[in-house]
Amino acid sequence: MHTARVCRSLNVFAALAIAGLGHAQATYNVMVGGRVVGQGKYFIKKLPEGGLENYFSLYFSTAEGKSEFAARGTYNKNGRPIRENYVQKSPAGKKTTLLSYSAGSVKAEVVTDGRRITKTVKVPEGASLSSPSVFWFVKATPRAGSQDRGYEFNSESLRFDDRLVSYIGKETLFAGNRKIVSHKIANGMKTFWLDEKGLPVKIDLGTLQLIRQY
Repeated sequence: MHTARVCRSLNVFAALAIAGLGHAQATYNVMVGGRVVGQGKYFIKKLPEGGLENYFSLYFSTAEGKSEFAARGTYNKNGRPIRENYVQKSPAGKKTTLLSYSAGSVKAEVVTDGRRITKTVKVPEGASLSSPSVFWFVKATPRAGSQDRGYEFNSESLRFDDRLVSYIGKETLFAGNRKIVSHKIANGMKTFWLDEKGLPVKIDLGTLQLIRQY
């Protein structure tokens, strides 16, 4: 398994900020090929002004060595990002990324093994960074087939990408010997299953899956 590719997938997962209700948290088994290789945590809280903050972290071990990843994001009442912070450690090195959002641009500060770069990227003209899917199952329950289209900033490439988040519908999963009715969310090649409060039950990032502990 390629560690850098996994970290890119984790950045996308963290940026989605699909979240839970009030102050909520959960722990996860990190799986590769059906085998537990690490642990993960997810925490979210609603902010007084109507926004939300989330925190996600995990560690896992593969043949390449040990890797760690952590992400924290703050979003306003419309689901527009205010600040995002990513930290990743792997056998390849350590990297931290801080994204600060203003009305017309994003300032990215990236430190890779002690080497710092700063870049300011303008928001595409007419683009909206507000993401309704941030509040799915928090403030609103979408109908099956609902889509969230727009733009999001890629913390790896430091450029804006098209965003398409889709609510597929309900699906029954088994986690921790429990039968759970979940809500299936798709974002490109990544898939998320949320419980009735919006916390992930399962996350599929391709070579890596996260299964919630019960």
